[in-house]
Amino acid sequence: MQVEVKEAGPCRRELRISFPADRVESEYGKMLAAYKNQAKIPGFRPGKAPVNLVEKRFAKDILEELKERLIGVGYHEAIQQEKMDVVSVLEVRDVSFGRNQDMAFTVMLDIPPVFDLPEYRKIKLQAKEVSVTDDEVQQALTELRQRFGTLEEKSEGTIARGDLVQMDYEASFGGKKIEEVAPGALRLGRAEGAWLYADEHAFIPGLGEAVIGSAVGDAVSVPVEFGPDFPEKAIAGQKAEYRVTIKGMRQMKMAEINEEFLKRLGAASEEALREDIRTDLQQHKEQEEISRRKNEIMKTLMDAVSFDLPESVVNEETSSAISDIVRSSAQRGVTDEALMEKKDEIFEAASRSAKDKVKLRYILHKIATAENMEVSDADYRNHVARAAMGYGMDPEKLLKDIEGKNRKERIIDDIRVGRALDFVLAEADVQG
Repeated sequence: MQVEVKEAGPCRRELRISFPADRVESEYGKMLAAYKNQAKIPGFRPGKAPVNLVEKRFAKDILEELKERLIGVGYHEAIQQEKMDVVSVLEVRDVSFGRNQDMAFTVMLDIPPVFDLPEYRKIKLQAKEVSVTDDEVQQALTELRQRFGTLEEKSEGTIARGDLVQMDYEASFGGKKIEEVAPGALRLGRAEGAWLYADEHAFIPGLGEAVIGSAVGDAVSVPVEFGPDFPEKAIAGQKAEYRVTIKGMRQMKMAEINEEFLKRLGAASEEALREDIRTDLQQHKEQEEISRRKNEIMKTLMDAVSFDLPESVVNEETSSAISDIVRSSAQRGVTDEALMEKKDEIFEAASRSAKDKVKLRYILHKIATAENMEVSDADYRNHVARAAMGYGMDPEKLLKDIEGKNRKERIIDDIRVGRALDFVLAEADVQG
């Protein structure tokens, strides 16, 4: 067998593989013998039909099966002979095949990038102080009281921050109605009896805060400016005037800190609850600091080395990133029409994200190899069991799902990559 390797682009190779005619004929003879032993031909017991009759009857099937077999055998022998690590096979083409003649075919494939690892030990990091203030504990306690509180009708007085407000509203975009500007987002421009919280989290920017101080029956005019990154592209960057009529309001009555409240939260006393809150906030901040340091490490590693990436891997990761963006946007209420209008921006964002993710994965994978990081079957099963707990699934069922979708190797690789990042973090030179 002969193999000719040509460079066909970054991380892409073209293999021209050929077999001599005598190898083809030898393999043909073996396959014909196999057919003779298994063929069922009327008038003959299995394996007893004359070989020329078997050949005449199954010639087309034998040749087609032989061609596929030789392509598979040739490909595997070629990558072993050339000591190639293959990421993906893109196509098989230009097949030349027949009896009593040489066989040849071309395989196009992608291979991993070749690069030297940057220095990954003793990466300098600046530590940030992690502490919890009394004000943060108080704010968290207030939010807990609100979460367990009740909304009560408020017939008198004015709207206060945090009240739930019922309103009618209609927007004017430079004299145009919402139907003319964004027909796929009518709720953003007109509603009757809508409920919004009087705070900064209203889905229409600034509208919730603007009604603070108003009373039931008031009609107010609210200028609204939609930022350039607003999800509904048709009105992103635009200004509008909202005419709002207050129809009702409800006041949040926070839960009292009493025995029942403390019991629901599993705390023996208010002091114990505050300590629990402080501990939770501290742990959360510490985890955020770890995440920040990991992000710094990832950026440092990616900035330190440059190399080509396999196009097929980037394309696959880009498709996955686009799916994530579309799903997330749909959950935020972005319409299909708005997504189509932003398809070029979505693709660019997904492509950048995919390239960074693929590059980082290759770097961390190489670090894991350099540090001889292996994943045992017990490591794999424990990892899946922890994931199953998070999903509320039976671990054995999740294992079957993963292996049924041939994702075990990817999970194992994820574990190795995660360990490599943890290793680099542990080896970092943290200052301050």
